[in-house]
Amino acid sequence: MQIPIGQKIRALRRERDLTQEELADMLGVSVQAISKWEVGGGLPDISQLPPLASVFGVSADELLGIDVANEEAEVQRLVDEVYAPVWRGEIEEDSQVYMFGKYRELLKRYPGNLNILSSMLGNGVNIYSFQLDDKPEEKPALLEEVEQIANTILTRSHDVTQIMGARFWLLSLYCETRDYDKAEEQLAKFPVGTDGEVYDTKNMRSRLLSSKGDYVALQKHNSENIAQEAYKLLQEMEQLGGVYVGLKRPDDAETVYHQNIALYELLFGGEEWGIAAATAVAYQSLSMCCARRGDIDGAVANLEKHFGLMLNGNAQCGKITRRTSPLFSCMEQDLTGMVSVYYDKGDFLRVLGYPAYDAIRDDPRFRALYDWVETLGVD
Repeated sequence: MQIPIGQKIRALRRERDLTQEELADMLGVSVQAISKWEVGGGLPDISQLPPLASVFGVSADELLGIDVANEEAEVQRLVDEVYAPVWRGEIEEDSQVYMFGKYRELLKRYPGNLNILSSMLGNGVNIYSFQLDDKPEEKPALLEEVEQIANTILTRSHDVTQIMGARFWLLSLYCETRDYDKAEEQLAKFPVGTDGEVYDTKNMRSRLLSSKGDYVALQKHNSENIAQEAYKLLQEMEQLGGVYVGLKRPDDAETVYHQNIALYELLFGGEEWGIAAATAVAYQSLSMCCARRGDIDGAVANLEKHFGLMLNGNAQCGKITRRTSPLFSCMEQDLTGMVSVYYDKGDFLRVLGYPAYDAIRDDPRFRALYDWVETLGVD
C-alpha cells in the first residue's frame, strides 16, 4: 500500500515541528513548492528525494510511502509458493525451468525485487548448464539474462547472503562457459570474515580447478583441505568428549575418545607424525577416563601414546615433511604453522600432575612415568 507523497511530507514535517518556510530553506526551494507538494498539486523532482529523506531522517522508501516490510513478507510468501509444489513432487516438467518461469512472472509484479532475483539465479545457471544441450541457440540470451540478474544483486543488495550467492552462481556459470578469468575474479571477491564464510570457497576453488582440468593443483588443494578439516574434526571430537565428562556421562566420553583415536589412526596411522597436534588426539583424555575408574593399565598405556605424540611433534616441528598416504602424498609443507608447540620437560610433568591421576599416583606403573620423563632430553 502506498501513501501519497504529499501527505507523507506533511506528516513528517509536522512530526519534526518544522514550518513550511523552514523546510523550504533547508531544501533551497520556495514555500509555494512545499505547499503544492503537500496538497497534491505537484511532486518533488527526483533529485530532491535524497535531501528530503535526509532532512526527515527516513529512507527513500518510507518517504515515498512504500510499506517495505509488508511487501517483502508478501514476496517471501509468493517465493515459497513457487517452491512448495516442487518440494511435494507435483511438478511434471523440469523443476528448474518451472521455478525460473514462475519467478519471471513474479518480477512483472515486483520489478527488480532482490529476493526474487536471488531465488531465481541458481535456476537460471542450472538451466544454462544442464537443460540447453539440444537448444544451443537459446544459450546466449539466457547467459545475458543470468549475468544481468547477478550483477543487479551485486550492485543493489546489502545482504551478504545474497551477494555471496550471486558470486557463487557467477563462478559456476563462468566455469561452465570456460571463462576462467571471470571465474577467478568472482572467487577473489569472496571476503573471509572472522566468523567464517557464508560460502565454502575451498569447494569453489576445487570446482574451478576441476573445470580447468588442472589436476595437479586440484590434488594439492584437496589434500590440504582434507588435512585441515580432519584436524578440526579431531579437535572438536576431543572437546565433545570433554563435554560428556562435564555432564557426568563417562561412558559417552570414552566412546567419543575411542572414535577420535580411530579416526586419527585411520588417517595418519602410517605416518611418523600426523598433521594433528597431540592435544587434538584423545589419548591423554582417554587415559584420564581410565584413571578415574581405576584402570591403571589403560591409563598408563594411553598416556604413553600421548607422550609419544608429543615427542614426535618435537622431532618434526619446523621440518619440511612429505607424506606417504595418497591422501597427503602431494603435500610438502613446513609444519611450523600447524604444529608450532615444542614440549619441554615441564609440559610432560604438568600432564602427570593432573588431579585425575591422584587415585593412581602411588602405583608403581604410574610412578615409572615420572622416572621416564626424567630421562628425556627435552628442556
